[in-house]
Amino acid sequence: MTTAATPVRRSLDFRSFDEILADVAHLRAVGFQRAGQWDLATICNHLAKGMEVGLENKKVEVSFGLRLLAPLFGKMIFKGLLKTRKMPERIKAPGPFVPDEYCEMESSIARLTQNCERAKVFEGPLSIHPIFRRITVEQWRQLMLIHCSHHLGFLVPNSHNA
Repeated sequence: MTTAATPVRRSLDFRSFDEILADVAHLRAVGFQRAGQWDLATICNHLAKGMEVGLENKKVEVSFGLRLLAPLFGKMIFKGLLKTRKMPERIKAPGPFVPDEYCEMESSIARLTQNCERAKVFEGPLSIHPIFRRITVEQWRQLMLIHCSHHLGFLVPNSHNA
């Protein structure tokens, strides 16, 4: 008996929120294979929550150790992230970003869509990022695009494998 191989994750680099929404619509339409643990609904829920932290100026609590290290390394890590446009894998999401236990597809996609539309015209203010410290609204937008590229890359469209 053979088992299906785990698909290779896609390397994405979204440059606009419209590209994100087009990819989500495509994945919804043709279906997908997972190269990671989360499905489309869970990823959309997680990404929407991440955007809401900035859009709604919510503060995020991080561990004591991270609070100590952030002033020393946060800016350097952020510059590297913006330069490579890649996020590290296997980082555990802080509480406000953890997806809901059950994520319904349509409502998760709608929530992400609404937040992408809000992000396009968002002007601030932003709270101080718990790791990267002070970032501009444009840097925040780029962070959201990179974050979406990272997670949606774990879903490979069925048409991609044909």
